Order: sequence, then structure tokens, then C-alpha cells
Amino acid sequence: MIERELSLKDCFMKALTKEILAGDIKAGTSIPSIRDLSSKHNVSRSVIANGLKELQEAGLLIQDKQNHYIVKDFNRFDRIELMLYYLNFQNENLTTAESKAILEVKSALDCLAIDLIGNSLTVADYLRLKNILTPEVDYSSPCYSHTLALAYESFMREFYLLANNLILNLFLKSFYNVTLSMIEKYCKEAKENSMFKASMEMLDALYNHDLDLAKQKIKERFYYSN
Repeated sequence: MIERELSLKDCFMKALTKEILAGDIKAGTSIPSIRDLSSKHNVSRSVIANGLKELQEAGLLIQDKQNHYIVKDFNRFDRIELMLYYLNFQNENLTTAESKAILEVKSALDCLAIDLIGNSLTVADYLRLKNILTPEVDYSSPCYSHTLALAYESFMREFYLLANNLILNLFLKSFYNVTLSMIEKYCKEAKENSMFKASMEMLDALYNHDLDLAKQKIKERFYYSN
């Protein structure tokens, strides 16, 4: 029987997704009928049907001509919806390698933002961004890492707006929950000093029109030990 911490539908989706990602239900395999799933998880058929529809929309399942749900070979067919669903599902369970890969992609987009901003950073923007990077934080609070993560995401949002690029802003919005969780975890590991310090130095370099140094500093924000 599935846990009922979330809504019944979300609990069912989480349980089935776990089976699929673990390989218990192989790609190309039909999943049990709605009737059987309803009995197995002790929830109504409508809950099962709605959950399966959402998993199909996320790209985890497909339907054949007989309307049977089949596990999609998502390693062969990539969709942004599936990637986001997977990342949000894994979230705290992302491996170091997965987290590092995501942050490397983010750093590449941040470098693109630096190129787009170029030499147009004004004094007002420079001071405003610097202020965001110096949040008042109570380190004795159990929520301090969340406060730091929110401050940093606010900084990146304002930084991307200066780049005036729709794709960058869409990326930031789409990956918000994932990156926020990763940065919060990063801060919990007492690495926020390197992150904020490197970002400050990036701003200084950008303000002084040294784009190469700015890109170097943006890449120094995150590090992981083996």
C-alpha cells in the first residue's frame, strides 16, 4: 500500500515512478490495468487514471492503440517535461555527478549571460546586485541555508534579466525548484562562502569590463569533493 503523506494521486505517481526508474518495470512493458493498480494501491480508479495521464504528459508513459499504458524508452526520447519531472522527483536524491552536471550547464548559461550583458552593467545595477549578495542571515537558525539559497536565486534572476534573453529566463524559471534545492544543500555543506565570494568577484570583473575574468569567477562558485 502506498504512503499517504501527499495527495493520493501524487503518492501513486511517486510509487509508480520509483518502480519505473528503478527498472522494476522495463521500457516497452505494459503497466498493470487501472483496475489492478487501484486494487494494489487501495485508491479509486479515477485517482489512478488521472495519475497515469500526468505521467504520460510528463513523457514517462505512452498509450498504444488499445489505450494500454506502456513505459516509454525515455533514454531514447528526450523531452524537457520529462527531464524536469525526473529532476523534481529525484531532487534530494540526485547523485553528486548529476548535481555537478546540472551546475556545469548552469555555469555555461551564466557565461552566456555575461557575454550578453557585456559592458552595459551600470553603477546602479552593480550596487543593486551587490546588495542582494549580502543578505542578513541568522546562522543560528535551522533555515539559514534556505535563506541563503533564496537570496542567491534572487541574484541570478536579476542578473539574467539584465541579459535580456528569453531563453535564459525560461531556463531559470523551469529549473527553479531543482536549482534552489541544490544550492540550499550546497549551503548546508558550508560552501556558501565560495559561492557568494566568487559571485562578488564576478560582478567586480564584469563592472571593470573584464569578461574573461568574470567567466572564470562564475565557474569557481561550485565545487564538489569526490
